[in-house]
Amino acid sequence: MRSLWSRSGRELTLRQAILSSMALLVAMTVLSAGVTTWERLQVGDVRAELRERLRPAQTAVADLTRAYVDQESGQRGYALTRLDTFLQPYERGREESDRLQQQLTGLLDTDPTATALLASAAEAGRTWQQEVAEPELAARRQGPVSTADTEAFALRGKELFDGLRQRLGDVASRVSQLTQDRLAQVAAAQQRANVATTLAALLAVTVGVGTAFALARRTTRPLSRLVDELAAVAAGDRSRPITVAGPSEVRTIAAAAETMRSALVESSAALAVAERRVGTADERERMARQVGDLTLHRLYGLTLGMSQLSSSHPQLAAEVRPLVEQTDTIAQELRGIIYPLPEDVEPAGGSAS
Repeated sequence: MRSLWSRSGRELTLRQAILSSMALLVAMTVLSAGVTTWERLQVGDVRAELRERLRPAQTAVADLTRAYVDQESGQRGYALTRLDTFLQPYERGREESDRLQQQLTGLLDTDPTATALLASAAEAGRTWQQEVAEPELAARRQGPVSTADTEAFALRGKELFDGLRQRLGDVASRVSQLTQDRLAQVAAAQQRANVATTLAALLAVTVGVGTAFALARRTTRPLSRLVDELAAVAAGDRSRPITVAGPSEVRTIAAAAETMRSALVESSAALAVAERRVGTADERERMARQVGDLTLHRLYGLTLGMSQLSSSHPQLAAEVRPLVEQTDTIAQELRGIIYPLPEDVEPAGGSAS
C-alpha cells in the first residue's frame, strides 16, 4: 500500500490517500462490472443463437432424416404391394424434406461447413429420388417388375440411401458440434465473468484491508501518540517534545503543538528568571531595610547622646548643636530613602496652597 501514500516521490495527504483508495476501489468495481456485463452480453448472444438457430436446426435435421425414412418406407411398401396407401408417406416425406431443406438452409447459412454438408445431403437425396425411388415407382405403376430389376433397384437404393443417411448424419454431427462449441463458449464466458468478479472482490478486500492497515499505521498511531503527548504536556510535562510524524495534516497539527510547547517552555523559563530576579530584589530590599533601620537607630542614638552632652556641658553647646542638626538631617534623608513617601503625599512641613 506504499504507492497509495506516495506519488512521484511526494507523500500524499490523508485526504488524497483516502480518495486514491476509494478511486481504486471504484475503478475495480466498474472494471469488474464492465467485464461481467460484457461476458453476460456474449452469453446472451450465444444463448440466442442456440435458442433461435442451433436447437431448431437439430430438430430440423432429425425431422429431415425421418422424412427421408418415410419416403423410403413408402417407396418400399408400394414396390411390394402396389397399394396407393404407401404413396401417401412418400409424398408427405418429399414435401416435408423440401420444407426442412429450406428451413435448414436459413438456419445454417452462417456456417460454411454446415451449409456444404447440407447441400451434399440434399444432392444425395435428389440422387436417390431420381435414380431409385421415382424410377421404381414409375415401373411399378406400369406393371410387374422382373426379379433382376427389383434386385437392381434394391441394391442401388440401399447404396444411395445409406449415403444419404451418412450425409444427414454428418449434418447432424456438425450441428451438434456447433451446439457444443456454443455451450462451451457460454461456460467459458460465465467462468471468465466469475473469475473477474472473484478477482475484483479479492482485490477490493486486499485494498480495503491494506487501506485500513495503512490508516492505522500512518494515521491512527500518529494521532494516538499526538494525543498522549499533548495530554502529557497539558499535565505539566512540558519537557516532553511533540513528535512530528504521520500524514501532512497530522504533521501540521504536531508542528503547531510543538511550536506552542516550545513557546510555553521559553515563557516558563523567562518567568522563572523574572521570579528569581524579583525574589533577589525583595531579599536585597529586606536586607537594606534592616540595615537602614539599624543605621537609623544608631543615628538617633548618636543624636540623643550629643543632645545630652550639650545639656550637661553648656560650654560645648555651640559646637555640638551643628553636629546634632547635621546628624538629624542625615537621619531624615536616610529615612526618606528607606521609606519613600507616595508621590501624591506632600512631605511634612510643606507649604499649603
